[in-house]
Amino acid sequence: MNRRIVLALSLAVAVAGGWWFGKGCAPDFFSAVFSYKRHPDLPRSRFIDGRLGVLQPTFARSYLVIAYRYLNGIGMNPGEREQARDYYKDRETGKWDHSGTDWPAQWRAVRSQIQSPPAPRTLLITNGQLQYDPETHSFTLNCAEDAFRIAIHTLKARRTQFGAASRAFRSWVEAQDKVFENCSRGEAAIPSKASADMPAVIRADRDYQITASNFYAGNYEAALDGFRQISLDAASPWNAISRYLVVRTRLRMMGDGGTGLASDPQFQGEAQSILSDSKLASIHGMTWNLVQRAGIRQRDLTYFQELGRLLSSAGQDNGFREELWNYTDMYDGVIGEADPNARFAPAKAVAGDPARFRDVDLSDWIFCFQSRDSSVFSHSLERWKQTRSAGWLLAALEHARAATAGKEGLLQAAANVSESSPAFLTARFHLLVSMNRLVTRPRLAMA
Repeated sequence: MNRRIVLALSLAVAVAGGWWFGKGCAPDFFSAVFSYKRHPDLPRSRFIDGRLGVLQPTFARSYLVIAYRYLNGIGMNPGEREQARDYYKDRETGKWDHSGTDWPAQWRAVRSQIQSPPAPRTLLITNGQLQYDPETHSFTLNCAEDAFRIAIHTLKARRTQFGAASRAFRSWVEAQDKVFENCSRGEAAIPSKASADMPAVIRADRDYQITASNFYAGNYEAALDGFRQISLDAASPWNAISRYLVVRTRLRMMGDGGTGLASDPQFQGEAQSILSDSKLASIHGMTWNLVQRAGIRQRDLTYFQELGRLLSSAGQDNGFREELWNYTDMYDGVIGEADPNARFAPAKAVAGDPARFRDVDLSDWIFCFQSRDSSVFSHSLERWKQTRSAGWLLAALEHARAATAGKEGLLQAAANVSESSPAFLTARFHLLVSMNRLVTRPRLAMA
């Protein structure tokens, strides 16, 4: 019995001693810490806000797009962050951390707080979005979530500007109620023209509300004419988006399938005029999506490259969600079986083709950062030396041997990364791993 007690005490001392000595070589965590293979820590809103943590090459590529923007100083404005949260809701992963917003429900909540005019009732069966076809007894989406999101932001802006009790604000709310009446496609509800004594922005809003009502009511010729007129009014806050909605209306006139649009010179001309105008960068992504949907671009490499350039640029705003969706979807197709993150990898490993990703820095970086082939190290190192960007530093560190990382200045660069940088934790992780390897290898050799 005594011998058993002595052995138990010896084991306890050994465990305690091992913990004490190991404590000096590792972080002192007070709770279990887990890392995820496919996504960052939850809630992911921290990641979307630029707190990237330790980047993993196994992360889904949508996260690497966001990381690239922060690592290269592009960042994410409030609208883009909002779009990113909705992207994950669309991917049915928003429930992991409740990152998405139910915009129609949010609109009803905001609208219910306004006593005058009283809020209209929303039909439960249509949820304020769906059009009912009595002939087929079927429903189709008429008013997408973005309509409610934009309405919420505009409502808050006009209430702040004019006051909740003002005639201008009440007039705006009444007109917006009519816009959304058309979502279920009963009898068309078109707001009346704003009176001449209303503020200029309210009159501009009303023109847009009238045109949007015609669009949702299926009066496409009137909507097309209305959006054209607004797009020519440089003073209207709806000028840019109306350029896009001209193209969108033409697509809906063809039944959203785009039948015949590939040969329609007006559709092509209007879309191309947007894509060639650098001042309209905020709607380029949405327009590219319409062009692709119409079948004019058959999901080709040019479209993929253009999406990469857009996602590498600031000011994507309302187009960010669709750009991110289409880019990651197309990336899967471009890389094919060579995808290092494939859930069902081929029996025999397939090497990726770097040339298909080199034309756009974002795609090039993702390909190299995720690659399991150490041959990408030399290219990553070269790109880091050319750009001195934090992103390429991390890509080079991901594939560098410890001794080479020291020789090429990567470890010194990692040590110099500021604590305020979004690259800090990943750079520090690689620095500590490399330093540990440099210190422990001689000891292992002697043993």
